Amino acid sequence: MLATRQLASSAVDICRCAIINRNTAQLFLDLLLVIAAKQCYDHNLMNSPPRAMTAHELQLENLMKRLAILAIGLFMPVPLFGQLMIDIDDRGAADAANTAAGFQQFLLDGNENDDNTAPVTRSFGGVDVTISHSNGGGFGDRRRSEPTDGGAFSDQELLRDFTFARGTTTDDGLNILIESLSPNTDHTVKIWSFDDGSNSLRTSDWTANGVLVVDDYSFDGTILPADNAANSFEFMTTSDANGDILIEGRYAAGDCCSVFLNAFSVQAVPEPTSGLLAAFGFIGLLGLRRR
Repeated sequence: MLATRQLASSAVDICRCAIINRNTAQLFLDLLLVIAAKQCYDHNLMNSPPRAMTAHELQLENLMKRLAILAIGLFMPVPLFGQLMIDIDDRGAADAANTAAGFQQFLLDGNENDDNTAPVTRSFGGVDVTISHSNGGGFGDRRRSEPTDGGAFSDQELLRDFTFARGTTTDDGLNILIESLSPNTDHTVKIWSFDDGSNSLRTSDWTANGVLVVDDYSFDGTILPADNAANSFEFMTTSDANGDILIEGRYAAGDCCSVFLNAFSVQAVPEPTSGLLAAFGFIGLLGLRRR
């Protein structure tokens, strides 16, 4: 019993230093979980009738509980950022007041009303965002006077300004490349797409890393949003081995340009590692031995 307690104490010390060497801490945690499972088996199945736990066993149980709780925080993967939130602003109205609260500003290159033909890249805390036209055509920006906040709608600074791709073929549209995210990680992406000046139905298709995520998204600029859920869509995608996500919007239908981008957000979705799952299983195992 003394040797087991010493091993447990050593594992706690190593886990406290796990920011330096997580692999070593994981090995000790796995070893402790095996010891705990064996003790539960011995205590519950090998003793008939079941006996009360000794003081040493109670002490070890409490120590392992604390270790399991530590593991929950220790082995949860940490994304390189919390949430990336980008608001596309018009170059002629680049005042910070026109950027939605909580979002970071993205501006195209050059002067107002001049189309960009080359990709535009901006960096946000180590994450690079590049916006480009899908086939090298022009993409520009605009700011409108509508919609206006009121009632259940309060996102006017998101939907008043935007970038858009020129062209009316299915090859025309926008590419949004997001680089240096957490690799091989699920992400939730939200896109806002609206233009008050588009006075007819505009329809577009959207893919993420080559997979269709939204088919025939459409808006009509004559219909103003009634709440913040309007004129946006969400989807889940997985970053590649480099931590990149390529979002592509393409023209589908409409009498003019149909691919518009007002803003977007990207949020990593943490997944429990084997150590975290083992910690939850161990806590459950301790609960079962009390019954």
